[in-house]
Amino acid sequence: MHCLKVFIRWLKGDYPLSFTYWITAILPSMMMGLFFYTLNYQMLHATIDIDISGYLSLLVMLLYIIYTPLSLCAVLCSAMKYNGLILWKILALIIVARGVFYYFQIIVGIVF
Repeated sequence: MHCLKVFIRWLKGDYPLSFTYWITAILPSMMMGLFFYTLNYQMLHATIDIDISGYLSLLVMLLYIIYTPLSLCAVLCSAMKYNGLILWKILALIIVARGVFYYFQIIVGIVF
C-alpha cells in the first residue's frame, strides 16, 4: 500500500522537480537507450541469438510505451508546482512537450 501512495505522489508531482526530472525521467531513458545500443551491438557481432534479442527488444519497448507517459505526466505536474527559478520550469515544460512529440512519433511508427 505504501508503494501505491508513493506512486500516486510521484504522478501528482509532489516530489521535487530535480528528482522527478533526473531520476525518474532522464535516467530510465538513458538506461533504455544504453540497453538498445548494447543489444544492437550484440546482434551485429552475433553474440546473442536473434530470437532472444527480439523478445528483449519487445519487452523493453513495451515498458517504454507504458512508462513514458507516466514519467512525462509526473515531470509536468512537478514543473507546474515548482516555485524556484522560472527558467527550470520553462525548460521542464519544453522537455515534456518534446517528449510527448517523440512518444507519439514512436507510437505512430509502431502502428503504421
